[in-house]
Amino acid sequence: MVFLTLPDNRISGILDGINALVDNKDFKSLRLTCRRIYQRTHAYAAVRNDFKLFEIEIVFTHRSLCLLLHLAKIPEFRHKIRTIFFHWPLSMESSEAIYLLAECLRYLADARELFLMELNAEELHWLMFTAMDLAQFPQRCLLYRIEMRRLLDQDYGDFGQSPSSFARYMKWTSTEDKTPTVEWHRFVPVPEATEEDNDEADSGKEDSEQEEDSDEEMQSDDDEESEDEEMQSDDDEESEDEVEAFRHRKANEYRKAIREGYHVRDYRLNKPLVASFFHGMKSVPHLYIDGCDFFPRLRFCNACNDIFVHNIIMVPFTQLTTFQIGHMYVSGGRVQHFIKRHSNTLKNIEFFGTILTDGSWKTVAQVLRQISGLEHLRLLNDICQRAKAHPTKRRPKKYVRYDGWRTPLDTHAAVRRFLKDFIKYFSTSRYVYERVPLRPLPQYFKVDLFHLPSR
Repeated sequence: MVFLTLPDNRISGILDGINALVDNKDFKSLRLTCRRIYQRTHAYAAVRNDFKLFEIEIVFTHRSLCLLLHLAKIPEFRHKIRTIFFHWPLSMESSEAIYLLAECLRYLADARELFLMELNAEELHWLMFTAMDLAQFPQRCLLYRIEMRRLLDQDYGDFGQSPSSFARYMKWTSTEDKTPTVEWHRFVPVPEATEEDNDEADSGKEDSEQEEDSDEEMQSDDDEESEDEEMQSDDDEESEDEVEAFRHRKANEYRKAIREGYHVRDYRLNKPLVASFFHGMKSVPHLYIDGCDFFPRLRFCNACNDIFVHNIIMVPFTQLTTFQIGHMYVSGGRVQHFIKRHSNTLKNIEFFGTILTDGSWKTVAQVLRQISGLEHLRLLNDICQRAKAHPTKRRPKKYVRYDGWRTPLDTHAAVRRFLKDFIKYFSTSRYVYERVPLRPLPQYFKVDLFHLPSR
């Protein structure tokens, strides 16, 4: 083409003009014209698909991993990737999946914006860790949710027996006590989808078709497209349909669980095996603890107490910067002790749906205010305590009552200002259950949160 014989600055100027005038469909056609134009327009395509590259969801299928490898090979795409979610199912040979994933990780090792890789396929933790070892992946960016029952049953293999060998890859550790294990927008290992499940997934088909179109836009020239077509199989399409159906079904289960409540009753976590596991994870910088309940209905919880008292609080975390507790019954005094112990490193703290079985959130706030490096604080509404607190000083009207689902404070000055007023005007109100309980429940009091007024 005569166009490609022009000087580079002329070609760049022409492509700039074309990029500003044409829509995505025409730009895609231009990119598929020939290999050289395709290579010269990576930067434009990366900007056009910025929101798609920001967060990528990958299923352990040949097609999905090949797409990730294709994106990772192109620097303009690779440096736009910030979050990758890896999901079940595995519909290919495990050795092939390890090889493909290791190749992806070798290219992603220098991705400038890569912040998080979340593994939602719990049975495939060994595959991820093996690929990371093969690729000698240098970054600590993996989030892995640890289900305590599986840990107790020694269902994590080498990872459960020697967690320190894998801790160097983990940026976040999240523990779960919930039964059943369900998440709002994620899914866990799936059985085969039924016809009813597929009917529930019909509403998501249009979104999946749009995602396939966007994948094609980031394909290479005709030769590369033919290779990608050979990789596609009917098995991949069927497995993706099963995943989508299961995802919708689990979301419905999660909503039902929130309405009805559930609790862990059939096991204890005060075992040496569990304590040894958490000691092996002491170098992890981010720790999330998810408890067992979504509203206060117990005076005391064995599972929540076990995981915090016999495990978490005993670990000398060496570089803990983020600490989050959610939906958990916990002692206020022990929370204060843990925060004081790691006050030199903590920068981010979040509480959501946290229930104090003793103590007060006012004293917790006093401890938080003493942390010199605390830069980020989030409080979810419905943090509760057993004791009722009357305000020692009436809060002025300019402090608007809390009307959102959390209070985000993202600077040290804002955190200190909020905590000062939180302590000064601290008060509680009786927790009111949305549904009439089937049996008498203990009385809890919800902390009255508020928005800081503008100066």
